[in-house]
Amino acid sequence: MFDAILNAAVVAQDTSQVDLIDSFTTKFELVNNLIFVKVILNGKEEYFILDSGAPTIVLNSTYFESEESNVSAKGVSGSAALQNIEIESFDWNGITFENTELLGMDLIPYAALGVDLVMVGIF
Repeated sequence: MFDAILNAAVVAQDTSQVDLIDSFTTKFELVNNLIFVKVILNGKEEYFILDSGAPTIVLNSTYFESEESNVSAKGVSGSAALQNIEIESFDWNGITFENTELLGMDLIPYAALGVDLVMVGIF
């Protein structure tokens, strides 16, 4: 069920640092029709939105030190600047990678969706 999502989530990452698995079952919370999953990011449990349309993992830059990137994201509501964010580790049900750079952007506007959870990323 999640195979296509998992492959899409790591497409922009250096796959030599990613351990892929065939499939798994995961717990999630459905909040305002958004699928929230828990991941371990830099050793701390965090909430991410599982977005089957996201081409890669995007972190909420509000919570991380970042450097400007020459990449921008475009969607139906406009475009946004992206940042580069170094992470130490990521683990979601055995999908792991370490010491890599992920993209970040300001995801605070998603708070307007009425979600009480602190969303640290999307993938």
